[in-house]
Amino acid sequence: MNQNINSDIVYSLIKINLKTSNSTGSLTARWKMKIISKFRNRAEKVEYYFAIMPGEIDRPFVLGAQSADPELPSIAQWGASYRFGLDNLDSIGGEQWKDWRSSLEMVGSSWVIPIIEESVIKEDVSHAVSEIISKS
Repeated sequence: MNQNINSDIVYSLIKINLKTSNSTGSLTARWKMKIISKFRNRAEKVEYYFAIMPGEIDRPFVLGAQSADPELPSIAQWGASYRFGLDNLDSIGGEQWKDWRSSLEMVGSSWVIPIIEESVIKEDVSHAVSEIISKS
């Protein structure tokens, strides 16, 4: 079974339960997200968010969106996100997220911008992660 995972795309995977015929176990994913802020666009029926994955220090920041249309059947619900770190702030993929500053402003996290900018100068992403989590 191919277990390659594109680490730049985050899926809503928090826990994988593995069951076999002779044992039961669980593999807890190290990708636990802490949602920092959300913005719901009622006209587009979309919820945008900014989150942090403290266990993924290379790319701990997450900008994402998911459907917020209660009339859609569960099979039609969707979600997408992009992970980034200090090394790719200006090359974030996806049309929605190209400008990380305006994306953070849109989701109500403009207070995070100076923390990330300071961490770029210090070249210390763990500083940004701990500051943002402690202030959220």
